[in-house]
Amino acid sequence: MENVTVVASFPDTASADVAARRFADPASEIGGASAAPARTAREGRFMVRLVLIIAAWSVAGTAVGGAIGALLSYTVGPHGTEGFILQVVSWAIFAHLIIGLWAGYALLADRSGRELADEEPLVSFEVDRADAPALARALQESGATRVVIQTNASTGMLARR
Repeated sequence: MENVTVVASFPDTASADVAARRFADPASEIGGASAAPARTAREGRFMVRLVLIIAAWSVAGTAVGGAIGALLSYTVGPHGTEGFILQVVSWAIFAHLIIGLWAGYALLADRSGRELADEEPLVSFEVDRADAPALARALQESGATRVVIQTNASTGMLARR
């Protein structure tokens, strides 16, 4: 008995939640399907983008902070090797944190809608391989716009409505 994952996209969150409750019910026509809550794929892409932007700006901030520290060491002091190292490391850490935080806040405060635009919610079900085609048909009949059957070894079979 091998389990597969059936992922269905719906036009809105309400219909996705109804399908999740309907097919996760043991009394349904496909009993025993365990459903994950509705989510959108855009959330994951946004988080990856957020982390990459913060990391990139933090690296740039480290370089800028190091340059500021070197400049201050030669002009203001303290002079010598220890003073140089102290200034460069201190300013590099400070700029790294400030610029990384600023980049994260700027991205999160952006309400232009690019990351927050509506996308079709996804609901995933874990079922026995034999029940997967029947569940896919039932999901399409209940309003799913796209249904994908995924095994552990493959990317899935696509069924369009």
